[in-house]
Amino acid sequence: MKLSLYFFGLIAIITASIPPIFMKKYNITKNINLVIFSIISFVICVYTYSKLFTKNNYISIIYPILHLLTLIWVACFGILIFNEKINIYNIMGLGFASVAVILLSISYNK
Repeated sequence: MKLSLYFFGLIAIITASIPPIFMKKYNITKNINLVIFSIISFVICVYTYSKLFTKNNYISIIYPILHLLTLIWVACFGILIFNEKINIYNIMGLGFASVAVILLSISYNK
């Protein structure tokens, strides 16, 4: 049960992170394949969400964790791939998001 939760959670985070990255790249390159891959990624994301939510009753905890981890992941990609600049408020926001994930995870495991 826990292994499938982690597996589908990881797939959900990855597939939810791909479209924003590809859309930013599409705006630069105008390559239509990036839009197609983004749509496919969203479909896979919806499927993994449905698997997560049908196997678990803690939607109020799991969805925020997935959303925050996706946010952190996309922000890191923006910094590393697109050389986006961040300021102290961005760093604080990512820090608070990380703390929120930890606190939600602790409350889920109890």
